[in-house]
Amino acid sequence: MGSRHPLMPESDLSTVHSIDVPMVRETLSVIVFLIGNEWLALPTTVVKEVATCRPIHRIPHRRGKEIGGIVNLNGELTPYLALDRLLEIAPESSCEGVVWRHRQARMVAIVVTGGCWVFSVDEMEGIHHCDPASMKIIPVSSSHLLTGYLEGVFSIEGKQVGLLNVERLMMGFQI
Repeated sequence: MGSRHPLMPESDLSTVHSIDVPMVRETLSVIVFLIGNEWLALPTTVVKEVATCRPIHRIPHRRGKEIGGIVNLNGELTPYLALDRLLEIAPESSCEGVVWRHRQARMVAIVVTGGCWVFSVDEMEGIHHCDPASMKIIPVSSSHLLTGYLEGVFSIEGKQVGLLNVERLMMGFQI
């Protein structure tokens, strides 16, 4: 019986041409948030939950500035990472203080290196998609500590957003 296509008569098989399909650009899904005056993002693949602020319980005899304590997140004690301190960003509001202006601080739980970690943000922008090809590279000569933790910078709704590198971030916390 031959290699006949079930929907096309044999006489039409010789006229089949390839169709150019436009390439679909891969986008990166990120969660965008504000700490101090810095708009930052993390890939949604590492985000477990965004929660209302919870009390941060200090760990006795712990002097490191980066691990700020532990937080009860849905019945589990979760290490609290002081992301604002690691990145040397002065927070405008935080889960540790008063909410300023119209901002509402939140806690973000991430899952990396086999564990769950929580940090606070001053404001949540939401989930967005960015095009990695259009991301601007951070100049090596930049002296701000934050730039060492960024993959690059992209624009969303007129805001310059820094995409955090998860591996570098965890190395900064020595985790």
